[in-house]
Amino acid sequence: MADPPTGGPEPPPTNTQESIASVTEGNLEARATIDSRKRTRTTQNKLLEIKHNHNVIQEQNKKLYNELHQNWLYHLIQKYRVNQDSPQQHLVATSVGLNTKLVKPQFGVISH
Repeated sequence: MADPPTGGPEPPPTNTQESIASVTEGNLEARATIDSRKRTRTTQNKLLEIKHNHNVIQEQNKKLYNELHQNWLYHLIQKYRVNQDSPQQHLVATSVGLNTKLVKPQFGVISH
């Protein structure tokens, strides 16, 4: 068996000095700024989406509340068998804050 060559193995040729020199403090700061802006934009977009969804839910809540209120009022009038065209119907409707003529509630799917 032959003896190994004397001395340590030669390191593979690299451009380490060049790549280390190319990464400067300014480059790191610029990269950090770009990453920070991307995170900020992403967060802002998510916040806008959340606000939009919140507004949609609020509108659906208003519609549902109005439907339930109409249904409750309709059944209240039916319970006391008040004629819808009578003055009593108007009194019941105005006492609960409703100034429109009462119609039988229509149940449907709330659109998203």
